[in-house]
Formats: sequence, C-alpha cells, structure tokens
Amino acid sequence: MSDDLNMLTPLEHFGFLAITGRDAAKFLQGYTTCDVDLAKGNTSLVGAICTIQGRMLCNFRLIPIEAGLLLRMPRALVPTAIEFLAKYIVFSKASLEDLSDKIWCYGLTQNSGNVPTASDTFAARNELEPNNDPIEVGDSALDGWIIKVDMKTTSNAYFEIWSNKALDANQPTDNWLEQEVRAGIAWVVTQTSETYIPQMYNLQNLNGISFEKGCYLGQEIVARMQFRGELKKRLHLGSVKSSSSTRINVGESIQNEASKNVGQIVAAGNDSFLCVIQTKSQQKTSQVLPTYHLSNGDPIELKDLYLADQEKQSDAGAD
Repeated sequence: MSDDLNMLTPLEHFGFLAITGRDAAKFLQGYTTCDVDLAKGNTSLVGAICTIQGRMLCNFRLIPIEAGLLLRMPRALVPTAIEFLAKYIVFSKASLEDLSDKIWCYGLTQNSGNVPTASDTFAARNELEPNNDPIEVGDSALDGWIIKVDMKTTSNAYFEIWSNKALDANQPTDNWLEQEVRAGIAWVVTQTSETYIPQMYNLQNLNGISFEKGCYLGQEIVARMQFRGELKKRLHLGSVKSSSSTRINVGESIQNEASKNVGQIVAAGNDSFLCVIQTKSQQKTSQVLPTYHLSNGDPIELKDLYLADQEKQSDAGAD
C-alpha cells in the first residue's frame, strides 16, 4: 500500500473529536445540521454545529466508527466544540474526547502519475466500491481511514487519510488548500467561529444541511433562511487582479468602492480565496458585480458561488 501514499499532503491544521458511547449518534443529532442517522456503513457527512442563533461554531467531516462518531475539524476548534457540547451531553450515555494528538490527517491526490495497481488494497476496494466513503484500513502502511472527498474535478480524485500512525508527507499544504478553495469548501476557523449561518458557506450544496431531520440547535434560524429569507451574505470565489505577491489571510476584510468593509475572507489558497460578502439581492450571475478590493487596495475578482450553484440546479431541472 505504500505506492498509494506517495502524494501525501500534511493537513496539520485539522484535529479530531470523538463522540463515543451508546447515545453518541442520538446526542449529536440534536446539535448538528446534517442527518447523523445517514452516517452508516461507508458514508461520511459534512455538517456544522450551530449556536442557538444559527451561527456556526464549527463545521466538520464526520464518519461512523465502532465506538460512535469521529469528527474532523480545524484543530484549534476541537476544545471549543468540546466545551460547547459538554453543557448538553451530561444527561446522555456518551462522552467527548479530543484525539488531535492521536490521529493524523493527510490529503491524497490520485492522478495519472499516482494510480495504484489493481493488486493494491486501496485500488481493489476503490474499484469494487467506487463511491466508498470511508474505507477502514489496517495494515503495515496505514492504520485508519481513507475518505473520498468531492473537489468537483474530473481530472483527479482526492482523498483524506485519517491515520493512527504518522506517515511521510511532503506535498505543499497550500496546493491542497487551493483545491479546496476552488471547490468552494471553507472550514470555520477561530476568526470566523460564531459568525456565519451554514448557508453563507454554501453548506446546503455540500449536503451538509438536512431539512427533513428533527430539531437541532439553531434549526429555526437555518430553516427560516432557507424557506422564507433572502441570503444577503453569500460565499464568493475570489482572486487578486494584480500581480501582487501579498499573502491573502483568513479574516482579512473585503471592501467596496467606498472602502467600506462588506465582507471577510474565510479560506485562502495559493492564488484563490473564499469570502463571504454582503449582497443586496440575488441578481443574475451575468450582471457585473460591484468593484471590490482588499484592505491594502489590491483589486479583486469575485464569483458568487451561491448563484452559480442555483444556475446549475436550474439547468439540471431543465434537463
């Protein structure tokens, strides 16, 4: 299996929260946007834990494990999530544990120069179960999970490796972050915790919000926005127009023509970034967006991902 792991990217900014015990799934169901009951067999989920005001404390990727559930989220927010959930878990037969020092997270890019042979465990199981998610693996090379992630690309396949062992990984982390940004994937971090509702991160288009499940903390706000509200702060994909080498940082402000702060960068890669900005109405994507720039004055180009996804859904419905 070592041949499968020759394109590993260290994702050291991620940590792990285990929720274990008889009531683990039942407990989390009341505190997350996704339907935890769907986390069975080879299924992983994206979801968020919200405050009562519907603001995301954190978002995560989740898989079922034998003892309960395992959530991968930004490492700095694991203690925050534990402190938040600990207030509610006292009457459940479940427990919370920070496993960030016991499990390592890596990214794997599988492309034409990195395709495992048919005899490899990873390749064989992936061929048998093309949509597997996750695969639990235990051998000399990897003791953990292989999770297929959707980066919205046709040329490469992307996987997260959650390993109980430290592995050799030398690919630049920024390259992985760039792919996440281009796919419209943003993770809540310390600077953005308790700031945005899930739809502002397009979580509904990542299957991260269930509108059929029972009640959960913050559901009233999230559901009202989906069915009765107008999303006036939305996720945009951005890039800097100039050749400036200025590093784009999460938390940096987006400004309009009047130099008024109208948004914030929530994820950054090498050349691209994701930001949530104020929008007055759901206008067509063909209409030119107002002029925006970074706080240092560099002009930027933006694409409204929410409207882009709405157009895709309309096209799919027309077919």
